[in-house]
Amino acid sequence: MEAHGFEKGWEIFEGKRDSIGLINQEKIKQLYTTYGYLGHKEVGEEASSNFWISIQHADNDVAFHQEMLRALKI
Repeated sequence: MEAHGFEKGWEIFEGKRDSIGLINQEKIKQLYTTYGYLGHKEVGEEASSNFWISIQHADNDVAFHQEMLRALKI
């Protein structure tokens, strides 16, 4: 913020945050394709919660959200 000012600093932050989110989203999709939904039984409670958090933040991919919700019901 000091180097770029508030508005530009926020814009830089959002870009980096979004790029990390997209990387995590791609990793989650790869894990799901390989192993299926990683729930409590498969990876334990904490890791399952971390898996779900990454899915929750995939707001840009509604079809992926819907697929994960169907998998979660199973």
